[in-house]
Formats: sequence, C-alpha cells, structure tokens
Amino acid sequence: MRATPRWVRWTLEPRRDKLTKVPRQLNGRHASSTDPRTWTTFAAARSSSLGEGIGWVLGEGIGCIDLDDCIIDGRLQPWAEEIIRKYRRRALLIERSWSGEGVHIFMRMKPGAGRRIRDGRNIEVYPPDSGRYIAVTGRRFDLDGGVVVERELKPCGTPAAARRHRRRGEPVCEECRAAEREATALSRAVKRSEAREEAAQDAEQVPEKIDQLTELRFMYGRIRGALHRAEPKEVATLVKQGDQILARIAQLGEGPAVQMSQPAGDEVDEFRRRREDRRVAR
Repeated sequence: MRATPRWVRWTLEPRRDKLTKVPRQLNGRHASSTDPRTWTTFAAARSSSLGEGIGWVLGEGIGCIDLDDCIIDGRLQPWAEEIIRKYRRRALLIERSWSGEGVHIFMRMKPGAGRRIRDGRNIEVYPPDSGRYIAVTGRRFDLDGGVVVERELKPCGTPAAARRHRRRGEPVCEECRAAEREATALSRAVKRSEAREEAAQDAEQVPEKIDQLTELRFMYGRIRGALHRAEPKEVATLVKQGDQILARIAQLGEGPAVQMSQPAGDEVDEFRRRREDRRVAR
C-alpha cells in the first residue's frame, strides 16, 4: 500500500449535524476517491500537516473490512475477534481505527457490491472498486490473548473524544466542545478559501467568454449573409444553425460577469419568413 500513489489527507468537517472525514489534497482542496489526479504518494501525504491524518483510496485489488465500535472499554468484542481470526492470515494490514474503537482489515478481495451489517455487529465491507477511501492510522492491531487489547483512545480535547462521550451517553466536557468548535471553524475557513479561489477562476474565464462571443457573432453574421443566397433546400438548415448560435450567445451572456448587446429578438422570425417566402415562390 505504501508503494502506491493512492494517498490523501483528510479533515473533520460538519455534515448533517455530525463530523465527517473529508478527503483533501495537499493544497487543501477537495480530493476525490475516484480521481487519481487528486491523490499523492505515501511520503508526501505523511509529511504534510494538513487536517487530521492520511487516508488510502481502495483499489488495485485491495479492499477493507471496517469493524466499527468493536472495542468497548478496552475490550475487543467477541464478534470482532471471530472476524479478525478468520481473516488475519490473508490480511495485508490490521489496524486500530482513528477513534481507537474500531478495527480496519485491509486485504485482497474480489470486486463487487459492498456490504453493511447491523445485527448487533457494526460491519462494513468495501471492495476494491467501491470508490471509497479509508482513514489510515498505521497502529497495527494484534490479538492479545484473543480478548484484551491496549486502549489507545483519543484523549479529551478532540472531536473524536466528543463523539465517544455522546455514544456512551456521557456529558461532553468543555475541552471536547472547544475542539469541535475549532474543527468547525477550520472547515468553514477552508470552504471560504475555496469559494474565493473559485471566484478568482471565474474571473479569469471572462476573457475566454468574450472571445467565444466574438466568434459566435461572426458566425451568426455569416449565416445571415448565406441565408440571402441560399437555395430553398438549405434554408431550414441555416435557420436551425442560427437558432443554435443565438441560444449559445444568450447562454454565455448570462450573469453580471459579461455584458453584451443581445441580437434583435425577431431575427429568427425573419429567417423563418424568408423561408416561407421561398416556399411560396416555388
């Protein structure tokens, strides 16, 4: 897995009243688990300090079995132990999850539909072609006597600890609330920065739109000139082309970024009247 350029960074961001792990490029922009152009190498991802950690995009025949909430008060649940024992010889990596309360089993598996099991067990199976990424911790997990494992839970003062408090029905301490507020503020700052970048990119595209409008107006004038000399059988095609160009001009002219003089609204009707006159003349 380390040798493959399928790595991303990730940040915690509020989505639908909960914090979600959002994949990020090294420049802070969104990464996509289906676009290799937004991935990077393990070394580059590991050396970056962006966000909360690193993640690996599933693929190249490698999927993941995600066991959620299987470590409670430092004790591995029997159902999780059974699954780990079943697959540990085939696994490429077994690690504790970022929250410290789950386990990831990375292993080779066939493509196909994923699975989600909620029958007292919290199991999610992501095949290589699922288009997903997994937040990787690198904290290797070993069965310690098959039952008890060392606790490595996130301490208070982190968003993960706040979620843990809520799952257990405990009051959320002020340190954890402050950490959640900080994570939310960071997420909003990143979104504002992305919005500014998008606005700047739109501004750069204005000259390109103007160039397109100039070309379209030239083509429109050519069609009007050709219509006066066209044979009857060519009129319908020219009228259709004129309609298409007018529609494209109107589309490019929308919004305050580009101001232009719109063509007269009755010009298409003029084309059609000429077409009818030619039909009568025949």
